[in-house]
Amino acid sequence: MIYLDLLLKATKGQLFAQGSQTQFTAFSHDSRQLLPGELFVAVHGERSDGHNYLLDAIQSGAAGLLVEGRVFNALSQDTLAGLAEANTTIVVVDDTRVALREYSMFILQEWHPTVIAVTGSVGKTSTKEAIASVLSSSFATFRSWQNYNDLLGLPLSLGRLEKRHEYAVVELGCDHPGEIMQLCQIARPDIGIVTNISPVQMQYFVDIEQLAHELLSLFTTLRERGTAIFNSDDEWTRKLLPQLPVYKDSTYNFLSFTPSLARDIQATWNGVQCTLSLHTEQADIEDSIRLTSHLLGVHSTATLLATYVVARRCGLQPSEIQQALAQLQPLAGRLNPLGGVYGARLLDDTHNASPLSTYAGLETLKALPAGRRMAILGDMLALGDFSSEAHMEV
Repeated sequence: MIYLDLLLKATKGQLFAQGSQTQFTAFSHDSRQLLPGELFVAVHGERSDGHNYLLDAIQSGAAGLLVEGRVFNALSQDTLAGLAEANTTIVVVDDTRVALREYSMFILQEWHPTVIAVTGSVGKTSTKEAIASVLSSSFATFRSWQNYNDLLGLPLSLGRLEKRHEYAVVELGCDHPGEIMQLCQIARPDIGIVTNISPVQMQYFVDIEQLAHELLSLFTTLRERGTAIFNSDDEWTRKLLPQLPVYKDSTYNFLSFTPSLARDIQATWNGVQCTLSLHTEQADIEDSIRLTSHLLGVHSTATLLATYVVARRCGLQPSEIQQALAQLQPLAGRLNPLGGVYGARLLDDTHNASPLSTYAGLETLKALPAGRRMAILGDMLALGDFSSEAHMEV
């Protein structure tokens, strides 16, 4: 929810016109997908400029417009006349991208939810959704919109944050060196999770080690007394984590999840389940819990374990986590089972592809009970100089 008075205060924007609404349900930067009641943000893109679609946004039901002064002042008289007739709130700022970030930082500081940031090469969105779903069973929880995880997407998504939210679970993408630090300047996370490190989005990184340093930099941005959660099975994490100064800082709490220690794993078309050993105060007593979900594939145990660690850190009891995980469903395009013709089954994993995610998909296809199996593989994009080698390996 976006409040006009807070938007003006955060961005120092100019209220050019005030319509009937002073609250907006969300930010939108695409007039084709805008819903009534949202605030349209005119953003310069590589191929188009949102300022060319102000009237389209109003026709789609925009309750307000966030525009840049230098462009707004140069609009045609016909466009200005159309805007005047619409009786729509118009806020003018120097730079709409900067204004989005300013508003996001302002409301996070104003409403101070506990911020949980998830990054990694693979599994970011699934882990973010799993954590948010489990926490929402007990707390008012915000989750970043879809996979809006870059310097534009994260602030756009935070327009949906509400004052009532106790937790904000956000996803951080990593396309360029330094991006994690910039995103964390917006989010200021209390808890950070790195799912894994493998070659993905490599076009702007020299090598996998540089990418690993970038992802692990999340832990250096946590608030004081923050909690860092990492995958102790991950080779690059084990190698580089001890080099971080914060790793030796007792004011930070480092927790791990270890997928290889999950026992009695069962992966079927209905989902995956595993047994997790629990720590007890009495060393001679072994306790465990059975975790189950509708996520497919043995690799999904990493999502379950990471979510369990986060949820326990946030105060949920094992039984509460167990019940919430059992409700998890696959996301569209991420090993989502679909029915086909003549009794065939499809595994829709079309959202994206990297070497690690492709291996996981093929292993899942191999392990599930079926007759004839067929894999239809597309290109793995954004691998930079590693592209040829990665495709040959797969």
